[in-house]
Amino acid sequence: MSGFDDIGIEVFQEEASDLLQSIEKGLMDLEATPDDAELINSIFRSMHTLKGSGAMFGFTEL
Repeated sequence: MSGFDDIGIEVFQEEASDLLQSIEKGLMDLEATPDDAELINSIFRSMHTLKGSGAMFGFTEL
């Protein structure tokens, strides 16, 4: 891989880690407030961003 690709993948990994932490916290919070529409939307947005970012790097299994 070229240096640019390595940097891109590193950025993706950092972003994915942050997104997964956000998703995990959101899901845990959702246990206490299962009807919180904004929380559900936030989790969905994080998952959608993770999927889209992964697709940019060819990770089709996400």
